[in-house]
Amino acid sequence: MIRILGTLGLVFLVGCESISVPSLNSSSFNNKDVSGCDGSFQCHVIELPMASGCASPSGYQVYSTKALSELEAQQYEQWIMQQHVKQQADTHTCPTVYPVQALCVNKTCEAITLGK
Repeated sequence: MIRILGTLGLVFLVGCESISVPSLNSSSFNNKDVSGCDGSFQCHVIELPMASGCASPSGYQVYSTKALSELEAQQYEQWIMQQHVKQQADTHTCPTVYPVQALCVNKTCEAITLGK
């Protein structure tokens, strides 16, 4: 039994791959609804890093996977990160940012601030 589980784990690890998104731009997601939801299970949070090396994130981006495939969701996250890094290039301050939880409220994914 252990031998079978070990083999299954190896099969799953071999299937991992990185996704490149150089061809993605805002028009890639313009026709996708990245905020609509039927339940909170479709709402996700992207932690946006600080370019200046702060210990805390600079913010959070909430999005929905309702209209996105798994691959599109991964590409969307990478695209958001790329856009954020470009915008944060000249930032030298470390803002206080509280963590958020993504919840579906009135069929829209919303960020609910925690610990404030």
